[in-house]
This record gives sequence, structure tokens and C-alpha cells, in this order.
Amino acid sequence: MELIENKFDETRLGFAALLKFFQHEARFPKQKFEIPRTILAYIAKQLSLDPNLYAKYDWEGRSIKRHRVQIREFFGFREITVQDVEEMTQWLSEYVLYHDQDPTHIETFVHNRFRELKLEPPSTDRIDRLIRSARRFFSTANNTNFTYLAQFNFI
Repeated sequence: MELIENKFDETRLGFAALLKFFQHEARFPKQKFEIPRTILAYIAKQLSLDPNLYAKYDWEGRSIKRHRVQIREFFGFREITVQDVEEMTQWLSEYVLYHDQDPTHIETFVHNRFRELKLEPPSTDRIDRLIRSARRFFSTANNTNFTYLAQFNFI
């Protein structure tokens, strides 16, 4: 409640909706209306606000950027860096791809790992690129290991 006490109407409802979505999903919604109406209605009722105010919440301006920063800080998360992406690619190739090649499973592992590390996940497109990169890295590493083992008659 302290985080929303200085916000009013649609800004208060928008911030609260982002906060609860992030708390549950460990990411922000991709689109304004990704948050179900029933959830918005419930949050609005708790705040004694009209749920229709959410439609007025500015999805593109400076306020939402500040709100995202506040929410990340509140939960102890941060945005990812290039180094984080490289480390995730390495982690996938070392710990996941050896056992599981299912794209849906891999994506779940990635999201869970970002949550564990308290990193806000990137866009879906960027996660897809990260997974493709990890698969290439894994494939190359395995071919190198296979060639090395064959060279010394270990296989």
C-alpha cells in the first residue's frame, strides 16, 4: 500500500495491476490488456476504484517506466544485461539441453531461471533467440567432444 499511496485513479490502478502481475508472473505484461478483467475488477474493488479507469492508464509514457523501476526494486529484480544472456546460454547448454530438447520445456526452464536469479526476462523474441543460440552452442560443443573422443578411440 505504501507504493501506491501517492498515486491516484488510473495511475493507482495501473500500478497496482502491474505490481500484482509481476508478483505472480515475475515479468510485466506484454500488452496492456493481458491482465484479465476479473483480476482488474478485483484489484479495483480493493482500491475502491472503477475498473474502467485501467483503460486510461498510460502504457507508453514516463510513468509506466518509473512504475516498472519501482516494482523491480520492490521485488529485488533487475533488467538483464548482455552478460546475463551469455550466462543463460551457457547454463542452458550445460544443464538443460543435455537432458531436454522440448522447446516448451526449455522456455519454462529459462523463465524459472530468470526468476531464481531475480532478473526480469526479456521479450519472447529475445528468449527465442537465446534458446536458438544455446542450442547451437550445445550442438557445437557436443560435436567437438564427439570428435575428440573418437580421435582417441574412446567411442
